[in-house]
Amino acid sequence: MISSQYLLVVAVCFVTLGWATSAVPIMANSTGISWHPANHTQSTCDPSTFDEPANTDPADWRECASLYSSWTSENGTFRLGDLNATGFTPILQTRDCTLGVKPADPCLGPFTIGDRDIKTLLETSLKEYSEGTDLRVAGNVKCATAIGSKGDVNWRISKSKGDRRLSWPYWDYTTTQQGSK
Repeated sequence: MISSQYLLVVAVCFVTLGWATSAVPIMANSTGISWHPANHTQSTCDPSTFDEPANTDPADWRECASLYSSWTSENGTFRLGDLNATGFTPILQTRDCTLGVKPADPCLGPFTIGDRDIKTLLETSLKEYSEGTDLRVAGNVKCATAIGSKGDVNWRISKSKGDRRLSWPYWDYTTTQQGSK
């Protein structure tokens, strides 16, 4: 019951923030990613490719399933701006599961990824790419860009770096004081 109350408080905070600041990005962080809540599910990407890279530390399938479960009721888009192509930037993360993104060509950005696109990546990965309790999967998806076309965004699900609580979007909590679950 406590977790249900907590989720309700978080939902009310998101609704309140959306109403109060609708003219500006709702939540931005130091990673260059911002989250924009919406009333309905959003999709901005084409179907993704999926691969099982051997050189990626596997995530814990159970943590990824928990992340997916907590994410299914969210509607909106992520805006990926000011990201470079040198490494993956976490969007969603639990203690032992991270969904990270890296634009193939950052010059095409910013990119927009919808909640439905994220849900599809997580659901397909969980259903089709688990190795027992391990999950390591990566791919490429073409998503909307600011210039009106679509550009390649590389993504991967892997083991989290460091000890993290369940959080989404992946905010630098110490500098922005934005939501962690």
